[in-house]
Amino acid sequence: MKVAEYSKRIGVSPRRVRAMIAAGDVKAERVGRNWKVLDEERPTVHSRRPLSETSRQALLQALNKRTLDGLTGQLRTRTAERINMLRESDEPSALLTAWWRGSAPTGISGAANLILHAKRGDNDRVREVLHRRQERYLRRPEDLARAVRDERTIRRLSVDELGRLAELPADTVRRIERTGETASIGATRRVLSALQISPSAIPSPERR
Repeated sequence: MKVAEYSKRIGVSPRRVRAMIAAGDVKAERVGRNWKVLDEERPTVHSRRPLSETSRQALLQALNKRTLDGLTGQLRTRTAERINMLRESDEPSALLTAWWRGSAPTGISGAANLILHAKRGDNDRVREVLHRRQERYLRRPEDLARAVRDERTIRRLSVDELGRLAELPADTVRRIERTGETASIGATRRVLSALQISPSAIPSPERR
């Protein structure tokens, strides 16, 4: 069953269903770029599962550093999906509380503080933080390439889809992702704008 169909059956938004999938409330499997819901009954909150310590640390790292750098394979994929779920969820605090059930992050960081807000039930604060427009210093080509690559992955966009959003050829997007270089500052800014990234600095087109 498709997410849209399941959302109508249980009376919630498709975004809420995707959040339930991330939390473990709803059984689903990937079919291409979409989810196929395997459950047919209304889910119960008792089915939510906490994340493993490895998954928690990966999510904390990605939220703190605003990058998926250092994560590989399935851990990178799942971390990107969880960030996207948090952004799309109407109740991201519930997701974080479920993922950190029985535990709390140690240390002082923005991500750890966000989880503490979630555990206190401050959903508005959690949503506000997750939906802030990202401000980045991207003077080095490698930083620009990483930011575009990571954010595209989190948003589950193909290179072609990002190109259409930015109104640029896919080859231009691909070049930025691979090298951090492009023929014009305008092209770079259009790609970043499509990803809702506000750069305070970007590489000059002539830089090699």
